[in-house]
Formats: sequence, structure tokens, C-alpha cells
Amino acid sequence: AFVFFFVRMISVGFYEELMTRGYLIPNITEGFTLGKITPQKATIIAITVSSALFGIMHAGNPNSSVTAVINIFLAGVMLAVPFVLTGRLALSIGIHFSWNFFQAGIFGFRVSGLEVRSSLIQIQQGGSDWWTGGAFGPEAGVIGILGILLILATTLLYLKWSGKKLEFSDQFK
Repeated sequence: AFVFFFVRMISVGFYEELMTRGYLIPNITEGFTLGKITPQKATIIAITVSSALFGIMHAGNPNSSVTAVINIFLAGVMLAVPFVLTGRLALSIGIHFSWNFFQAGIFGFRVSGLEVRSSLIQIQQGGSDWWTGGAFGPEAGVIGILGILLILATTLLYLKWSGKKLEFSDQFK
């Protein structure tokens, strides 16, 4: 069951990144740069639209809430940043897979409201839903926002330390 879950999380990370970042961001950016909008502004619009759709895609999940959708929107922004800075999906796919896999496969938390039956560790959450995300999982709580900010900061530091200029790419692959 654990190996199946591992493969499933890779598939989810790949598919969701391919559709919401890999397809939408380049196409929306290209569409808006045909007018008088700068490529940077068009990319910001594309990030916003793709992240909003990413949040809405998860709105029908079990125990979803407005807070969950907003936090998933923020996660969409976090996942878009490495793509628009590198022009490649690999880092976004890796982060997405890791986020889902560690939350559910390692720690046993729900991911986007979905319960996982097999994990290496079973942590029993305590505290208010505002903090923990309740039945939706950490993504709907303050702890999820903190995780998103930590991953975003780590991603930016990694890209900076690896010599990447922190500016939007106009070449998406």
C-alpha cells in the first residue's frame, strides 16, 4: 500500500503541476502579452489565475472550507514561483510531491481533505481547527500557511545560492 501511495503522490504532483502551472501559466502569460501588458505583469496575472483555479479544484474535496481554498491558492503561488523563476516544472513537481507525500505518507495527516490509510507515523493532531486545519488537514490551518512560507523562502534561497537570478523566465519548459 505504501509503494502504491508513493507512486500515486508522484502522479498527482506531476499531473497537477503540468495542468495548473505547466499549461496555464505559459498560455495565460502569452495571451496577455499580446496586448499592452508587460511580460512580468502578464506572468503575475497567470500565477494568480492558475493559483485561483488550483484552489477551486480542491474546493470539492471532503471537509473543504473557504480557508482551505485560500490556503490552497497560496500553495499554488508557492508552487508557481519555482516554475516562473526557472522556466522548468521539475522543482515545482518535486515540491508538490514532497508536500503531499510527507504530510500523508510519513506523518499520516490528511492531504486536501483526503484521508490516507497507510503512513509511516500516525500523529494525532490536537488544537483548534484554526491552527491545525481540522478535518481538511494542515493545508486549511495556520500551520499550513507557515509551511507554505517556509517552503517558499527555502526555494528562493536555494535558487539564489545556486546562482539563479530571481527574475521571471520568459522561456517555459
